Amino acid sequence: MLKRKEMRKLIVTILAVIAIICASFAGHNNTISYDQLPIDAQEFISHHFNGVEIDKATHCSSPESGYQVLFDNGTMVTFNSEGRWLTIHCATGSHIPMTSLPAQLRDFMAQHHPEQSVVGMEHNAEGYLVYLSNNTTLQFDKFMHFVKEG
Repeated sequence: MLKRKEMRKLIVTILAVIAIICASFAGHNNTISYDQLPIDAQEFISHHFNGVEIDKATHCSSPESGYQVLFDNGTMVTFNSEGRWLTIHCATGSHIPMTSLPAQLRDFMAQHHPEQSVVGMEHNAEGYLVYLSNNTTLQFDKFMHFVKEG
């Protein structure tokens, strides 16, 4: 099992690798408008971040093509090429709208961590990682079953 510090280092490393890949394809990174995002990404943003201004949206056409949206409150959301969210990370002192969590994860939070807010979330083929304001990380499998807390 990964400890909290190891998990944070892993996450930072993954994000750094993504940034390096995008930077290495800098000629293929394009600032885009909201309307140029995939429909699924537009719907996610309008539903969960309605009223929050987009500071910058970028399309990265690296080998793992995707989109990155930075909001003026410091929140960053990454999407895959189809517009499905992959990561959501908030600036210090901010939190993710609970509506952006799938229902099963919202229910788990309400039952087990009602006093905490979500400051980051990641999704991939293996499942979900949810980062709480008290520095706790929750891991869920791809079926949104709780796996462990760290």
